[in-house]
Amino acid sequence: MSSSTFDDLLNRVKKDLTREDTNMRTCISAEEKLVICLRYLASGCSYKDLHYSYRVGVSTISNIVREVTRSIWNNMGTKFMACPDTPDKWEEIANGFWMKTNFPHCLGAVDGKHIRLRKPDNTGSMYFNYKDYFSIVLLAVVDSEYRFIYVNIGSYGKDCDSSIWKESTLWKKLTQGALNIPTPRPLEQTQINVPFVFIGDEGFGLHDNLLRPFGGTHLDKKKRIFNYRLTRARRYVECAFGILANRWRIFHRPLDVKLETAIWIVKACTVLHNFVREKDGFNFENAHLPEIHLDNLPKAQNIRGGLSANSIRTTFADYFLTEAGSVSWQDEAIGRPKMSHLSLEKFECNGESTSVGARWERWKRALFIYLEAVNIDRDIKKRTSLLHFGGLDLQEVFYNIPGANVEPAEGVDVFETAISKLDAYFAPRQSKVFERHTFRFLKQEPDEKFEKFVLRLRK
Repeated sequence: MSSSTFDDLLNRVKKDLTREDTNMRTCISAEEKLVICLRYLASGCSYKDLHYSYRVGVSTISNIVREVTRSIWNNMGTKFMACPDTPDKWEEIANGFWMKTNFPHCLGAVDGKHIRLRKPDNTGSMYFNYKDYFSIVLLAVVDSEYRFIYVNIGSYGKDCDSSIWKESTLWKKLTQGALNIPTPRPLEQTQINVPFVFIGDEGFGLHDNLLRPFGGTHLDKKKRIFNYRLTRARRYVECAFGILANRWRIFHRPLDVKLETAIWIVKACTVLHNFVREKDGFNFENAHLPEIHLDNLPKAQNIRGGLSANSIRTTFADYFLTEAGSVSWQDEAIGRPKMSHLSLEKFECNGESTSVGARWERWKRALFIYLEAVNIDRDIKKRTSLLHFGGLDLQEVFYNIPGANVEPAEGVDVFETAISKLDAYFAPRQSKVFERHTFRFLKQEPDEKFEKFVLRLRK
């Protein structure tokens, strides 16, 4: 925060923080109160550290933090975190997302963040979340400038994002038609009217005005491109949380204050985030932004929207495949489909010795199919896949065969060398006299099909 920004902030809260001097002692000035509070929020230090630094009592510092954060929220919340109330303001946000993320009709990215705190008194497990610590939830909607345009603070840590969202005032206004969002209109070079939407992750339910990614792992190209495009826009709320936590480092540790004070602290920090963003801009050196990739998305929960919501999401997905809605790098960004469903079971080396050769040939055939499916063509990667999927027993066999583990060199195919050595090791040792005798006495069973009998003869 620059000195001019600090002076501007002081002028906005000075009236609420100023007290009169008495005959007993001089009051703490508004400037010193603001400095103490900002130091507490920005450094994450304790009340005891501030007590030694500023020579102010611990209980006094506690009152100062509560007083200053309340004043910041009451005097600046409506100005620096004003939720848009006209269609023009919503369209300005949508245009920002379109210019920066190529996602049309986006009113904001919504997500929740758990604010770690000390267990509130007499609350049982109400604030205990799925991450195994106590927290309150900061639910926020962010625009394309990393600014919070709406926050809901103080929900139980055990509550999921979707339930908090559906109890928020923003959602209620949206469902009642009181949010003044723009009317639906066609996307570029299309004829179907599409509503303006918020975007969230898999924790939210699909709705006409809220899009979430397609769930599942075996998705076709259209769905994977949609998930990638939505994630590019949704990452802004994740980045905003990262900027908030790294600029106001009080969030790097549990808040060891009363629940009411914790809520005021979060409220003040979100307002200060927008205030500093507007006054000083954004300094990448002061904030670490999390990397958001399609592969990092958690597995989707089974939350289904209605037919209308699904058709809207499909319209967006179809649009991203058209010339007007696609971007040149989206095919490369999604990469090849994951082939985890082709993963092999490990090879059982310690099974019945008489059938190990046949089992090795079947397993090797499945390995070749996998390598072709995932387009692995380098010999060193092929050998790595062979040893990885083969399991520890096969690795033990491989590293004990002389000449199997050769070093990569020009003209040496390490994969073919490994296969040939393992073929020789697992090759069946058969008695020709006994096998000839067994073959001559093989007969087709009464209920056995001819094809199965032929396969048995070949074995």
